[in-house]
Amino acid sequence: MTTLKKTSTAALLVCGGLLSSQADPLVQAIYNASDVDWSESANWQNAGHEYASLGSSLTIALPSGLSFDVATDDGRLERRNQGSGWLGSFLPNDSLLRKARGSEPIEITFSAPVCAFGTQVQNDIWGGFSVWAKAYDINGALLADAFTAGNAGWTSDGSAPFIGFASHQRIIKRVVIGVNEDDNHFSALLFNEPMDFIQPFNDFEEQAPSSSFALNGLLLMPNEGSAPAPVPEVNPAIAGAAFTAFGSAMLWLRRRKA
Repeated sequence: MTTLKKTSTAALLVCGGLLSSQADPLVQAIYNASDVDWSESANWQNAGHEYASLGSSLTIALPSGLSFDVATDDGRLERRNQGSGWLGSFLPNDSLLRKARGSEPIEITFSAPVCAFGTQVQNDIWGGFSVWAKAYDINGALLADAFTAGNAGWTSDGSAPFIGFASHQRIIKRVVIGVNEDDNHFSALLFNEPMDFIQPFNDFEEQAPSSSFALNGLLLMPNEGSAPAPVPEVNPAIAGAAFTAFGSAMLWLRRRKA
């Protein structure tokens, strides 16, 4: 059974699993991959070889029968690997999808709604940056927003920020992800661009796009699990009073029989 593990955020049933706390939103933003016992993943290696130019959209089919479309309204999608085609903060040899150029985000649309989604994101510019994401239902209604920050650099340590959503229902149909860079940064585009796009370094940063970034593989929970029966919390004071009452009743019955 897949579960969302306990964190310090809000109480949420996720496809049969329980995350405990105060609120119970329909969809909750998550920022740690270990919060969910994921049941499926999508590796960008299946989208093409490293440096493959994938146009502005692609479709990935998974063994479970779920598929999803990835698209951007400007720029292009490319395949990269951490450590060779991408010098960043993913783990070595992670297969990545890069959104190059343009200022629009990436949209991921599932063939059927899912319970949970998550991925790591890193900006194409070294330095501080923020990641934002929005989850929508099948009717296009906004379900939840997520926002987190990171610091891009050539660390190859898996520290790229994680962002995602989780719900107790199969309701997440579309996710939109974008990146905003801080004002103070050092251009890594010189290293992450193919040679035919490299410009003289002195004027490179002026012309660098503000929204180029990469996604790691997707983590998914496509299906609902069977929810366990809830176990109510027992108040010790009530339990003690009940035990005392039970003991008194048993003593009365014994005396009556005697």
